[in-house]
Parts: sequence; C-alpha cells; structure tokens
Amino acid sequence: MRGLKLGLGLLVGFVVVGLGIFYFENIGRLCFDEYSNAPYDPENLDAFIMSLPAGAFLALLLAHVGGVFLGALTASLIAGWKRYVPAIVIGVVLSSFSFINAYEIQHPLWYEILDVALVLPTALSAHKIYLSRSI
Repeated sequence: MRGLKLGLGLLVGFVVVGLGIFYFENIGRLCFDEYSNAPYDPENLDAFIMSLPAGAFLALLLAHVGGVFLGALTASLIAGWKRYVPAIVIGVVLSSFSFINAYEIQHPLWYEILDVALVLPTALSAHKIYLSRSI
C-alpha cells in the first residue's frame, strides 16, 4: 500500500509540477511584451531568448521553482512518507529536465546555473514543510 501511495503521489506531483510551471510561466508572459514576438522557427529561438530582459528570466526561474515546490509538496502529502523519497524523485527528475533545457536551448549562464541548482533544494524544502505540518 505504501508503494501505491508513493506512486500515486509522484504521478500527481509531476502533473502538479507541469501545471504549476505552465500557470506561473503564463503569468510571467503577461508581464513582458517581448513574448508576443516569439519566433516559431527553432533556428531563431536562441537569438530571441538571449534578447529577453533579465526580468523575464527571473520570472521563468520563479515559475520553475514554484512549480517544483507545489509538485513536491503534493507528492509528499499524497505519499505520506516521512523519508524524503517523493521530494528527491521530483527534484532529481526536474533537475535533469532543467539540465536538458539548458543544453538544448541557449540561456544566460546565470539562469542555467540557478535553474539547475535550485530545483532539488526547493523540492526538499517542500518536503520539510510537509514534515512540519505547518501548512
């Protein structure tokens, strides 16, 4: 039963991560008019991304961190484990996705480093909040 709850928690947690990032990114897009000129051609995408202001990358970073936090917290709540397993799985998978994203699409170096580095600690923090039951 514990394994089933963990699996369900991770499944729902990953869905919440995706929806959270999508929602937060859309809020960020509303703040920056530059997104209305986004190219659909992958060859022009790198140049477009590098032309964005630093605030757009901060908004994107907050979207990723916020989505991971919500997803890890959800996975922890559903799984009900005291061990950090749900948060570690969410954190490692999303860190891998951040690394792949940084490799595939050109971003400023500071953003790439922070995006990869903040995901796992954010997931662990969400689980720590779950353990404290202060939510």
